Amino acid sequence: MRFSLSHTQCRHAMLWVAVIILAGCTSQSSKQLVKDYAEQSVKIHRTVDAVYVTAEQARVDAILSRAVRDGLSASELNITPIPHIGQRQALADLIRYANLLYALASDDHHARLDETSEQLHDTLTDLANNPFLRDDQTIDESDISLVSTAINALGRAMTETSRHQQLRAVMEAGQPVLQQTITRLRQDLPNWNMATRVSFDQALSIRLQLLNNPNSCQQSKEMRCITLHTSYDDRLEAYRQAYRTKQVLLNLDTQFAQLDLTLSDYLVMHDAIITSLTIDNTASLQGARRAIETTKQHLDALKDFQQQLEE
Repeated sequence: MRFSLSHTQCRHAMLWVAVIILAGCTSQSSKQLVKDYAEQSVKIHRTVDAVYVTAEQARVDAILSRAVRDGLSASELNITPIPHIGQRQALADLIRYANLLYALASDDHHARLDETSEQLHDTLTDLANNPFLRDDQTIDESDISLVSTAINALGRAMTETSRHQQLRAVMEAGQPVLQQTITRLRQDLPNWNMATRVSFDQALSIRLQLLNNPNSCQQSKEMRCITLHTSYDDRLEAYRQAYRTKQVLLNLDTQFAQLDLTLSDYLVMHDAIITSLTIDNTASLQGARRAIETTKQHLDALKDFQQQLEE
């Protein structure tokens, strides 16, 4: 893959070389810091992706609940998926970005450096061009190309002595793209909160309606009315499921607020890693580790919620 660089960009790349030559060896702690960040990032993005999956499943369940109540035919089960291609593609690219950073921070990265550098460029470009993220702010393609190309060349020339500077260059280049992506995903969370709530509400209402009116067909002239014949144990399990759904609804706003906070702190974590790679002292390392630990605590708080939704 070739990048076209202007004279100014080439001069910037040469400045990167000069800075990195003076940088010295990369500490093991810095490499581990980036790897920890990458692992935490993947968990965060997968947690957000689970929101889309859950909302979609809740919508399907609500439609199927109406089908049970009304005796719909197969041809009437026309379930249109919620449009979320842009969001899920953005999350997939964020996960790919984190995994590529992990690769650069790993001890065996040299053999894959050319390929990793090219993929980093492509990943940041894909994020910047995602239609879901369009707004008034644009990302300069030349900035992405410059840093990716510099990392490729410097990695082969300087090897281990430039490692944390390479990582810093990638993360700084990705900073505006990630800021734009996370901001847009956070803005979209209320829509998914509402979509999930409406679907759970509908399914719960229909379930309770059928449980509380088991002989409703006797008063209905609708030929397709369905009579449910259930045992005590069946009804107990149905009420148990209704109770679980009610608990999910009660906690939904809190959990989405927690998810929004997690995404916000993800950006804080990203910035803290850049600061640590720039300064590379004990205080900056501790600050970065605190940021990683904070996001870990958020994810732990969300874990029980995700398990409830999967039941």
